[in-house]
Amino acid sequence: MLNNFKGLIDAVHIRDEAKVVLKIVQTSSNEIPTALYLSSPDLQHDPRNHTVPILDVLLLPDDDTTALLVMPQLIYFNHLPFRRLGEVTEAFSQYIEGLDFMQEHRILHGDVCQLNLMMEMTQVIPRGVHFVRRWTHDGVNEKLEWKTRWSVRPNKYYFIDFGHSYVIPLHITKPVGIGIYGQDKTVPEFQSPNPYNPFLMEIYQLGNVLMNLIKDYDGLESLLELATAMTRHNPNDRISLRNALDQINRIPKKSLNSRVWRKETPPPFRFMMRWCGKETQWIAF
Repeated sequence: MLNNFKGLIDAVHIRDEAKVVLKIVQTSSNEIPTALYLSSPDLQHDPRNHTVPILDVLLLPDDDTTALLVMPQLIYFNHLPFRRLGEVTEAFSQYIEGLDFMQEHRILHGDVCQLNLMMEMTQVIPRGVHFVRRWTHDGVNEKLEWKTRWSVRPNKYYFIDFGHSYVIPLHITKPVGIGIYGQDKTVPEFQSPNPYNPFLMEIYQLGNVLMNLIKDYDGLESLLELATAMTRHNPNDRISLRNALDQINRIPKKSLNSRVWRKETPPPFRFMMRWCGKETQWIAF
């Protein structure tokens, strides 16, 4: 079934009946070789690799210019509300680690922004979601049964979409980016025509996703220092990914269980969830 996202089709993997997504890509682009390289056995088995696994590449019989990438169906990382601080740190520790992994292998993703940060859903939504109407299971009945991330942890988070990606050759010791690309147009480097370090640009992109999440939730104040360090105006002043991962991992374990709330969550719902043990399944809250 076609959905509103250009070039995406959902399907079912016959062998195991798993829900998958087919993405139409240009064979001349960097997306196929980059995605396949990241899904190669050596890299895919590295626990630091948090890029979506490529299940197959389907070549079209009458068109050499396009192909289909086959990937598992995922949900946006923020499709379900976060309930605990530890749910957020679990997600962003994987994203920081995964971005560091890509950069270590000299892969520039180029668009480490909100719509490319995904979550594996089989644990939190065992019945799955409809590909188009993602707040339903079947596309008809507007009720989605789901479990909190905290109750089924650990969860897996992934990067998708390598349409802006490329591998930086080893002989280039100082990678250079020029121009504007990706979803986030607030990157300070984009405000000048001067070349910049694209790896430092990615740190800002991911940090700004975290910063926006902090603005949307009560209870994430302990992550503000990290988000600020990742989004400093001067690229050279931004925290390194290794130090960012160390910082997020140093958050006291006893605080990970603390509640976080979307700012629009009304007090009655907060009371029920905190004191009555009732987890509302409304995605809005």
